[in-house]
Amino acid sequence: MAPSAVPIEGYAATGTDDASLARPTKRLRLGAADSRADIDSEEPAAIPPHPLGVKPAGNALTANVNLKLHAGNFAVLPDELLAQFLECLDGPTLVRLGGTCKALYAFTRFDELWRALFTE
Repeated sequence: MAPSAVPIEGYAATGTDDASLARPTKRLRLGAADSRADIDSEEPAAIPPHPLGVKPAGNALTANVNLKLHAGNFAVLPDELLAQFLECLDGPTLVRLGGTCKALYAFTRFDELWRALFTE
């Protein structure tokens, strides 16, 4: 008989154990486990906050405070319409309007608005 065909002694008497038939577990390399832990523990690169606290409209669901709510009657206007309205104002009026709240201050400090005002 070939060595592989030789019956193991006591095989039939011991029965088959689920634990004995389980596949051997694969050992993890220590370097691989450490590198995965390093990736998980790294902080994501943070974007610095806007100096005026203005956030994109996509953050409206997660933001605690909406600065535009403090803009009075201007709060009901969409951002695009408010920007078009501000284009009709002169320089001193823009400065005074910007002094009323943070949201309007941010809108009135838009570079393109002032560039259009002084290049005409």
